[in-house]
Amino acid sequence: MLVPAFCHGVMKDNISLWMAAFFVTSFSIDLKKSSWFLLFIPAIGLLGKMCYSFVYQLCGRNENKVSFFGFIVCGIAAAVLCMPFKHPILSMFCLGVIYAAVSVINTSILSIYPLSFAKSGNIATVSGLMDFGVYFAAGVGSAIYGVVIANFGYFAMFASWVALSVISLFFLPNRKK
Repeated sequence: MLVPAFCHGVMKDNISLWMAAFFVTSFSIDLKKSSWFLLFIPAIGLLGKMCYSFVYQLCGRNENKVSFFGFIVCGIAAAVLCMPFKHPILSMFCLGVIYAAVSVINTSILSIYPLSFAKSGNIATVSGLMDFGVYFAAGVGSAIYGVVIANFGYFAMFASWVALSVISLFFLPNRKK
């Protein structure tokens, strides 16, 4: 589970870190006059957190299926951001969808998954390891993306999100409930 935790951590914090620069650089949008671009993405992320229970029910009360679904959504939305055509509204929507899906994944990985270790008394240990993986990944991703974006542009970051989403799908446990 640490691999999906790491992968989602890279996306989770880097959306909010790079979104403003992406819109300014890609679309020459004056964010002082268009602050709703910056507010939309976290608002959609909050909506994702609020929808967790609904998605959890749809996935048969299985947090790994929820994460699987979330990574598929992330991969598709990131793939759209890799397309040669760019539009600010479509880009804002895709980043919002990724942020919402990552928020759903975050709830599964950091809140629900550790509860499965209750019988062994290891909830706090597992939760701590998962948190460490997520925040370590966020820091590593931020450092790497600064160099990657400067040399290869935002396409490389979005393409890596597609790859991270696909990699995560292979590492999610397939536990029956």
